[in-house]
Amino acid sequence: MYKYYTPILKSSTRLSFSRARSVAPCIIIRRNISDSSETSSGDGQIFNRIAMVGAGKMAQAFMEPMISKGVQPANKFYVYDVSIQAMVDSQERYGVQTTDSLSEVITDADLIILAVKPQNLTSSFFNEMQKGKPNSNAIILSIIAGKTMSEFLNTGVTRIVRSMPNTPAMIGQGMTVWSCTSNLTADERKKIRDVLSSCGKSVRTFYYKNKIIFFFSLYSVIDTYIRIFFPLCIYIRCMWMMNHL
Repeated sequence: MYKYYTPILKSSTRLSFSRARSVAPCIIIRRNISDSSETSSGDGQIFNRIAMVGAGKMAQAFMEPMISKGVQPANKFYVYDVSIQAMVDSQERYGVQTTDSLSEVITDADLIILAVKPQNLTSSFFNEMQKGKPNSNAIILSIIAGKTMSEFLNTGVTRIVRSMPNTPAMIGQGMTVWSCTSNLTADERKKIRDVLSSCGKSVRTFYYKNKIIFFFSLYSVIDTYIRIFFPLCIYIRCMWMMNHL
């Protein structure tokens, strides 16, 4: 998405509008933040099968907007949770499919969303995941706090996305920061953006030597400068030029 910024000059200035345009051209800014308004609406389907490991509040926060906004149909969601009641609640509320085991839920899955508590990632958890047979190009999307992407390589899946949604994601107004391994294609990254943007806004960071480099702060500084200070500088320059015509 592109935004166009043009400095606004007071009507009392002696500089004509056409000349002001030549002195202060529009600035084109590339915005890297995606939000739910950019997510396609209607009856869509991003993945053939999404495996949701966990059926708690954050898992439901991802399922509800994706289903209600037509990003992914409910019958293409397969859910597993150690709590049978949590699975029943998700099935009754959203119409998703339930499974009997962790290995079953990820079998044939294109996207595996891990929405469990960090302490549940034990050796038995990973052993059970290895028994499943997801698609060869399956992607793991983790919304688990404090777990790096390298820790999920024990699952046998090499395409990893780590995301950090905040609480407002539960009402579709969240800000999710995410990063991914370099082996995801551009089309796969777009699909991940669509998934995360259904919960609000999303911004991608870059992963380098096991560290996440955040460019969001830098983006904010640059965006603020362009929105406020750059037009002000152009305005001052225009006024200076008018006084020297």
